[in-house]
Amino acid sequence: LMKFDLGQRAKHIRSIPVRLGSGKDAILFVYSADEGVDPGEEYYHHPTDTLKLALFDGDGTRRWVKDLGSGVIPGIWFCPVLALDLNMDGADEIYFLNNKNPKTPFSFVYRKLEAIDPDTGEVCGSWDWPDNTFNERLSLCYRFYLAAGYADGKPVLITSQGTYGDMYLQGYGPGMVKLWDKVISKDEPGPRASHLTPVLDFNDDGADELFWGERLLSVRDGSEVLCCDRDRYNGHSDLVIPFVDFDTGEKFIFTCREGDERPGEPRIVTFNSDGSYKWRAVDGEGHMHFAWLATFGTPQKPRRVFMVMQEVQYWGETQMERGAP
Repeated sequence: LMKFDLGQRAKHIRSIPVRLGSGKDAILFVYSADEGVDPGEEYYHHPTDTLKLALFDGDGTRRWVKDLGSGVIPGIWFCPVLALDLNMDGADEIYFLNNKNPKTPFSFVYRKLEAIDPDTGEVCGSWDWPDNTFNERLSLCYRFYLAAGYADGKPVLITSQGTYGDMYLQGYGPGMVKLWDKVISKDEPGPRASHLTPVLDFNDDGADELFWGERLLSVRDGSEVLCCDRDRYNGHSDLVIPFVDFDTGEKFIFTCREGDERPGEPRIVTFNSDGSYKWRAVDGEGHMHFAWLATFGTPQKPRRVFMVMQEVQYWGETQMERGAP
């Protein structure tokens, strides 16, 4: 059990495992005294503190800290952070979305994808960030994401913009060589993205798939491997959880859905590996906001339980109704 002293109180905290050049493990903390800022028009609030990055050795010793300044809004959608050894030198670079102008926090001109050397804390790479969502409204405009996977044994860094409307994804290989571009327009049928995006080789073809909501994209070339409910559902899933049946080895995809559904469509679904329904629940309207998968029992007799929480809004205030279907 470890304790890490950030040197301040924090409401917004993310922790990311990082491999150093020495081969030792470290932990990166991303934190702010302000709670995470959401770009949604009814949720956005002006931050009172800046976002910091601090790297700690496994024994709790702080190696370095970087204050990103007032140009970076402290929220996961404004500033995604990811550790990945893209250059394959044995150490994880730390990729994050920076804004180089502290006076213009909503700027695209000064927004850069940057990489930090984990051993020194110094920036070791900087690239322009696409401005493809610039004309969208606030909640749609500042939905940025970083993900990563492996294709044929080599790392792929995935950058993306957009969640609810037009969606843009780009894949980069070692040397930041662009491998592919993917555009999913808001008018294209099928589900949108999600806030939790697992990455794994779901179809065992040697390349990971990115679970972009209920749509699986190959990390190798950005192509669509599977799209669940393409002709029935055009909404957004808050999260997606792939899992394996302990007894049969069959693979399944669980999802809970946020909105934009047709009347009567299920809010909670488990799909078979081919995209067909395994089971469905809570047909009708409703924002299923949080969910998780728990494993109970023993290794000899495990059982799985899904927990789901529904968000209900009353005059702009939010309450959470808990359920366990």
